[in-house]
Amino acid sequence: MKNIEEYKSVGEWFNDARQEGYNVPLAMCRGIEIAMKELNKSFSEIFKLFEQEKIIIQEGKFFIYDVRGHKAIKGKNNK
Repeated sequence: MKNIEEYKSVGEWFNDARQEGYNVPLAMCRGIEIAMKELNKSFSEIFKLFEQEKIIIQEGKFFIYDVRGHKAIKGKNNK
């Protein structure tokens, strides 16, 4: 897979991840898309933010997604 900064969209990253054998929850992809739009940030910015905030956790080839996703980030930014 490419470096996360090289991906321009969720779909592009998702396709590469699946080809590499990663298990990716579709809810995670949708949450990233919503956060990109609502927070006006790029795919890589949201992906890194979600990792930093433990909304996305990677265990081997499995991604675990906290379904609060972008709502947790928005709530944090509104405080």
